[in-house]
Amino acid sequence: MADIAQKIKVLRRQKGLNQRAFGELLGVDQATISRWENGGNYTHENLVALAQLAGVTVDEFENGAAAEADEPQPEPSLLDDLEIIGEHDPDERANYEAMIRRRAAAVRARRSRASE
Repeated sequence: MADIAQKIKVLRRQKGLNQRAFGELLGVDQATISRWENGGNYTHENLVALAQLAGVTVDEFENGAAAEADEPQPEPSLLDDLEIIGEHDPDERANYEAMIRRRAAAVRARRSRASE
């Protein structure tokens, strides 16, 4: 099951999606994607949808023709990192988001003053 969990994560990253967007594409919520990527249960219908998204048969997805776990992994996006933090500690995620928003607002203000 862990092999399929890794394939799900690789497929999501290949599509350039965070867990929330990937879930929306498949008609499930972000928590479900997180469970799948951590070896949680999924239905045959879920596997069919994942295989279709990967462009392979269910058998190929389950047995190796889909995204291989040993292929190079792209760097996780900032949103992926925030989701992981939020799963562990929602308050910590909120603190990081607030810090990033404050910093971005300061940079925008500096750019605005420089362009005047």
